[in-house]
Amino acid sequence: MVNCIYRLCEGKRQIFPINARGLRDEPGKVEPSTLCDKYSDELELLGISKRSPSVIIFSDRDSEYTEFLKSTIGEGIKSGIYSYTKQRISYCSCGKIEIPTFNLDSIGEDRLKLASRTQSGWICKFCNSELYESSDRTLVLDLDKAPKVHVIPMFQIPKYESVRSTTSRTVLISRSHRSHANDVQVEDLTIDPDHCWQYFLNYLQAKYGINDFAVVVGVNQIHFAAQLVSLVKLTNPNIKISIVVTPLINLGDLSAGINRETTTRQLIHILGSKIGIRIFLALLVQWSREISNICLSDIDLIKKCLDAKVVTNLKTEALQLQDFEFSFHRQNILRLLKFIRQRSIKDGVASRIIETITT
Repeated sequence: MVNCIYRLCEGKRQIFPINARGLRDEPGKVEPSTLCDKYSDELELLGISKRSPSVIIFSDRDSEYTEFLKSTIGEGIKSGIYSYTKQRISYCSCGKIEIPTFNLDSIGEDRLKLASRTQSGWICKFCNSELYESSDRTLVLDLDKAPKVHVIPMFQIPKYESVRSTTSRTVLISRSHRSHANDVQVEDLTIDPDHCWQYFLNYLQAKYGINDFAVVVGVNQIHFAAQLVSLVKLTNPNIKISIVVTPLINLGDLSAGINRETTTRQLIHILGSKIGIRIFLALLVQWSREISNICLSDIDLIKKCLDAKVVTNLKTEALQLQDFEFSFHRQNILRLLKFIRQRSIKDGVASRIIETITT
């Protein structure tokens, strides 16, 4: 999706930031260079080369980003964006749960995914320990309601609107009851790994001078996007953000050999080429749905189109981001695949889309 927006809307950069600090299950085992190289290799198979000057791939464990993060949070403490407060904290043995105690009841079990309520209290769903309590010195951040931004598709605007009001709250961003070798330390406190990636846009603006971003998120990550927008508004209001929400993928019938463990190389074998993968992924863009279904019939259609050679030299202006969802979607791409087989591409926008998904 990042690559398609870049090419159809003539973006300046394709940015692939990696939230490596979020891999808390294997602390210290994933080195930034190894993770980035592996991710780069997968992108290469899709025709997205890290050697391209337009491609930026980095991890929140990279030393340069880590220093930027520490400096930015440190300056935020001095300016009053962050503040220290002592409060009761509930936490578990494994460290996955660390939350202000008063939030437990206000959030409710249906929204607290990591813990469940028992007759004796709360327990962690991962380590099964009861939640303990302590009085801790913590670092918090007061966020305002996230501002309105351009959301694609229009179908997801109501969800963003309902979520953005929940960002106006005090957020705990320090951790006192888990310690990993790769944790970020600011002064005497450990920063929550989920907060570490939220300065990606500030970092890119500072390093590359980028002020306008299209942030691509899954439909189940809209609340994180709203929190990101709220933080950026507070720390760097000159940055402009649009949000592109992609549907989740329902694997459905696995008889085609496609499942959660399927690698990019295996997909190339199933679909015939990297072009086949690009077309396959494009066909999963169903903006009016929160979950896209894999259709096995698509695979046969893709294979029939791979041998068709279409030379497209029709010129057209780049799409505006607000028009992206109306041109780049499953039904339109199915229509264009029929044009490929008939070798009858006669429209400039169609030509541009075909070049995007087949080269």
